[in-house]
Amino acid sequence: MKAIFNYAKRNRKDSTDFLWKEIELLGKDTVVYIATAFFSNSDLIKSLISQGCEIRLIIRLSSGTNGEKLKEIIDNENVSIRYYTSDDFHPKIYIFGDRSAIIGSSNLTKKGVQTNQEANIEIDAEEPVFEDIENIFFEYWNFAEVLTNEVLNRFINIQDDILSAKTRFDRKLKEDIGEVTFPNIDRGKKKEKKDEVFRSDFKRKYQIFLNKYYLLEEIYKNNNIKKSQLPIRIEIDRFLSWIRDYKAIKETYLQMPVRQRNDLEVFIKDNKKEFIESQYEYITITENELYPKIKESFKNKENIDNLNEDELFESLMIVNAFKERRRFFLGGENAMKEAFFTENSIDKVKSVIKYLLYGKGDYIDRITNCIFNEEYYLRHFGKSSIKELYGLMNDENIPLCNERTFKSMQYLGFGNLSWTIFAV
Repeated sequence: MKAIFNYAKRNRKDSTDFLWKEIELLGKDTVVYIATAFFSNSDLIKSLISQGCEIRLIIRLSSGTNGEKLKEIIDNENVSIRYYTSDDFHPKIYIFGDRSAIIGSSNLTKKGVQTNQEANIEIDAEEPVFEDIENIFFEYWNFAEVLTNEVLNRFINIQDDILSAKTRFDRKLKEDIGEVTFPNIDRGKKKEKKDEVFRSDFKRKYQIFLNKYYLLEEIYKNNNIKKSQLPIRIEIDRFLSWIRDYKAIKETYLQMPVRQRNDLEVFIKDNKKEFIESQYEYITITENELYPKIKESFKNKENIDNLNEDELFESLMIVNAFKERRRFFLGGENAMKEAFFTENSIDKVKSVIKYLLYGKGDYIDRITNCIFNEEYYLRHFGKSSIKELYGLMNDENIPLCNERTFKSMQYLGFGNLSWTIFAV
């Protein structure tokens, strides 16, 4: 976690303390999702595009937003814009693929990201709260209206006609364009229908990740050194966890080159040798306890049905992405358990697990439904938990997948995978 205030060396345009520079650094070669009440900084959007970014931008049409600046970017093929007109829409959210997110006080204006006294926090994608930030962005996106040139021209005409009196401006805006507002948030319930663009792209990009992973597995197995009797996908997850803890530290993975096959083989072999010699303790699964326990608990539908609340929760806590959420509850694990079963009935939890692990149809469809579909969505058990649980339990050698996986694989030389899961 990192604080960004815009206060140091304010007379220098290149100051690394400005939010502008942080956004440029984090946004390189990824999809950037932005929700901001006020917008006037088209230069930063253009800079991101020049770095290989795609932009998903939600703004509020108001006196604080510059229509002419929107005009400069609306027709760019790498930019999609949606809007609200309600005064209630007032977030400042910046999400950088599956790398990290920034939330705080800064609107996407030049003052907001460079000269104003602002307070923002950067949150790494490995933090469980990152998924909550993603979810609220996607909810905003689903309810917003698409900004077309026709609507933007009407908005610009209103700005040209009304140069004073904010109340008159807002009244005229609502009369001419209409009220577009976000409904009250029910944080215990996911909306019934997610935007299909997220669903279809998740499936496509997840397949891209799998192709990269199986190349890693092929190279890894060629070295023919095995540390345990665990399935190969869990052995590799242990290796990638070691990479993240000791090699891909902080943001070093961002500076690593994309490697061709021969270089990949050499680099992975060297790192694997060091990993074997390290006697690395795997923090999430041990051969003698946790992995056999979760396999037994969830090995078939009957076993799942027979679990009581304590047994079910204890088994789910073996999923590291789920376990990591406990630090966000003041009462620790007990408070997390109470919230989990208050917001998800035990019958629904069992039903979702049975569907994910043993339901009909393609497993990628089932994973996707558990992330996006209200029927299968579990509060506090987000996309990383769903992917990790399936990775632990399946008999098809489908790997565990989370943000640590992406960063470790990028460090090894597979390129930027962090934007592939939710690029739209």
